[in-house]
Amino acid sequence: MAPRAATGGALPHRPRAQIVLALSGAWSILPPYLGQLLAGTCFLAGLWQAATHVPLVLDGGGSETPWASVLLHSSPGLPILAIALWLALRTSAAEL
Repeated sequence: MAPRAATGGALPHRPRAQIVLALSGAWSILPPYLGQLLAGTCFLAGLWQAATHVPLVLDGGGSETPWASVLLHSSPGLPILAIALWLALRTSAAEL
């Protein structure tokens, strides 16, 4: 993974732009297929974040992986997953 200075301080694997767009008022003016695409992208990103950090959580508490850093590093996956799933279901229900 690139150092933070090389990426401008932002971590590229977190879908910040999609979440901000999804939670703002701009979500309602998007075409339905684009809204579902953004929600699906956020869902896959949250699933990836949560699933790939399971080994880190299982190894947490050791000398190289203190619990504070493990929890801070692995915590964004589940909220992103939940918000994206809610947005995808809400978008699907609005189309019916």
